[in-house]
Amino acid sequence: MRTFLGVIMVLIVSGDCENVSSILSGSVLLPCSCPERELNDPFYWQKERPKMLVFKYRNGNSTFNDTYKGRGKIFLPEDGKNCSVLLTNVTADDQGQYRCSFNHQGVHRKIFVNLNVYASYSVCQKNFTECHVKGLYRDAEIEWSLDGQPLTSSPTTDITLDDSTGLYHFTSRLITSLNGTSRPTCTVKAKGVTPDINHCIHVKEARTDTKTLLPLRYRCLKIIPIVLVLGFFLVLWHRLKFSESKPTTRQRETGNCYCKTGKTNSNVTI
Repeated sequence: MRTFLGVIMVLIVSGDCENVSSILSGSVLLPCSCPERELNDPFYWQKERPKMLVFKYRNGNSTFNDTYKGRGKIFLPEDGKNCSVLLTNVTADDQGQYRCSFNHQGVHRKIFVNLNVYASYSVCQKNFTECHVKGLYRDAEIEWSLDGQPLTSSPTTDITLDDSTGLYHFTSRLITSLNGTSRPTCTVKAKGVTPDINHCIHVKEARTDTKTLLPLRYRCLKIIPIVLVLGFFLVLWHRLKFSESKPTTRQRETGNCYCKTGKTNSNVTI
């Protein structure tokens, strides 16, 4: 009966799992709290799929696997209840599931941590047929799709390194016979890591598209105020000209004509 309860306890404790993320070349903490750990029993970290020993601690002696040597740090010497491991300079191969194992009050406890490694990329698409990508992780390529479906005839990706920034520049130009209404899109796919994509917008193209898609009635609304103002000034100018050329009431009664260039009025007998 005691053995059966012990098996149930192991199954329940082994269900603990936590997700953490890290940018490529960054640092990440693999958390594992181990209060009341059996100090005389070994404690270790292991990576699943493929299985690989990451770290082992026993009787005050700690050992990191060669893959993690110089990149891993433990906190047990300062805090015996903290079995966490800090990984620095994270690589694409570090992505995966890890297991923290230790004995706790006669029960073998397992805590799982899923590490997701991502790489940042800037994706800029021009004229729907040219794609430019920048990022720190080289093992990637540009992919094209149309209406959510990948284009099997996607061109190859040209890759160059900018030594001044350390960024890789990816370029791809799509040669296609699609009509003008078809708009393929590009993205980047990285090997072994999750791409974190930031799309840039070409301001000039965005403004052109906005004008093209703007309904005709809204464009007319912009013209109407201008026409009204011009019409108002035209009517005002016409009235001023008419008032200058029209004789006054007194002039009509006396039969006098007003000469604009003279200083006096000339009487004309009708």
